[in-house]
Amino acid sequence: MKRFLVLFALAVAGSAAPDRYRILPGRGFGPFTSKMSPTQLEKLVRPEEFGTNETGVTLYFMDPPKRISVTLDKQKHIRSMEVHGYEGVWHTAEGIGLGTSLTTLEKLNGRPFRFRSLGMSEDAGSIEDWNGGRLARLLPHTRLTFASAMHSKGYGALNEAEHQQVEADGKMLTSSDPLAHKLNPIVETIRLDF
Repeated sequence: MKRFLVLFALAVAGSAAPDRYRILPGRGFGPFTSKMSPTQLEKLVRPEEFGTNETGVTLYFMDPPKRISVTLDKQKHIRSMEVHGYEGVWHTAEGIGLGTSLTTLEKLNGRPFRFRSLGMSEDAGSIEDWNGGRLARLLPHTRLTFASAMHSKGYGALNEAEHQQVEADGKMLTSSDPLAHKLNPIVETIRLDF
């Protein structure tokens, strides 16, 4: 019985620990917040995990599932933070992370949403309007972007006309469209703007 109580206490303590890989819309990624300076960010990672570039800094530089790109303004204030890829450790309280599918987002949103077609334009794949759904409230100042069509599980099942439709530049699509469900694209970029 004593052993059971100890194991139970450890399990409860482990589940109560804060999630260090939680995306906090409007705030930041885990311990990395929009109010920090580059020096404060650097102190939270090992020296080899911190990189700089012309627009900002990179955290977990050599670890793609954890990597965060931070954009700074001229005064070195954080303007945005983003993660990019097909899978990663960062996620929202709802479980949204890199690799989350369109159908999962639609279920979490509670209604269809609108997104840009998956062509070659700069804003391709970006979700533009949650259509008054739940995620509009839960993801303020957060931009999700789908990966290109060829990275979707349903890409191989599309015919040539369907390929052209989802990859046409500048077109708006609705998540409830049967073609969108057939393609079922995945989130490739999550960006928080401050």
